[in-house]
Amino acid sequence: MPLTAAEETVIITRALREAADRMMEQAYRDRDSGTLSLDEFFLVSERYQKMQDDANRAVREAASRLPSLPKELAALGDATKQLEQALKTVTGISDTVNLSAKLVWALGSLVLTIVTPSVDSATMTAAAIVDVGRTIAELATR
Repeated sequence: MPLTAAEETVIITRALREAADRMMEQAYRDRDSGTLSLDEFFLVSERYQKMQDDANRAVREAASRLPSLPKELAALGDATKQLEQALKTVTGISDTVNLSAKLVWALGSLVLTIVTPSVDSATMTAAAIVDVGRTIAELATR
């Protein structure tokens, strides 16, 4: 039985939330060690909250607007799998400010794709999710 749009969106946002949670944990460690200024910590923290809000909105919008994700949005699932693979090898992130900006972009793009589904918005969102995974791999401490 195919998944509903809401169920697929939960899968996508789960990976993005995991990246966000790890980023926030690293921000706390960086703040404790003095490598992240208080202003940078507030910036990451505020972005983290936006990520959570956008993830919730994406699922709500998918549940209310779409019975299932259109086939044109299949790239989102592929991008999410790549992100999940990147997260399997990471224990920490060395630049939470940079990662937080990319995560905000990916989740905002996801909301846009669900609200106004199109091949272009799906392609943009998939690219943003892949960029998060690539950034995690580049900034990873293992």
